[in-house]
Amino acid sequence: GYAYVTQTAFIELDKETGEVKVLKVIAAHDCGRAINPHVIEGQLEGSCAMGIGYALTEHIQVENGQVTSRHMGELGLPKATETPEYVHLLFENPNPDGPFGAKGISEVATVPMTPAITNAIYNACGIRIRELPASPEKILEALKDGV
Repeated sequence: GYAYVTQTAFIELDKETGEVKVLKVIAAHDCGRAINPHVIEGQLEGSCAMGIGYALTEHIQVENGQVTSRHMGELGLPKATETPEYVHLLFENPNPDGPFGAKGISEVATVPMTPAITNAIYNACGIRIRELPASPEKILEALKDGV
């Protein structure tokens, strides 16, 4: 069976600098039967962190098909100090084909995180960022252009 998910992000956006801070994430997930809720919550938080990085800061430098980023510090990975508050809502809808009714979780929380953040940016200032990451420079440019 499929795992169904939805998420929302609460952000703080500084219109002077274009900086976005994710303050809180509410993650609602149908996990089948939650055999070990703490492991599920940890998996969700890790996946959300991946989605936050993808949405806001991560960028791999590529030239002529070759990665030119020299070390991890250049990739814009989120730091532990940038971790938002998480609210987990686990819904149990057991899958008769899964082990003890469980459904797969893996990195499923990564998928809705980026649109949750870009929609929060739109709600905060009325601009749509359509090319990721939603960097401060892109946000300021869109604010200037009124896009």
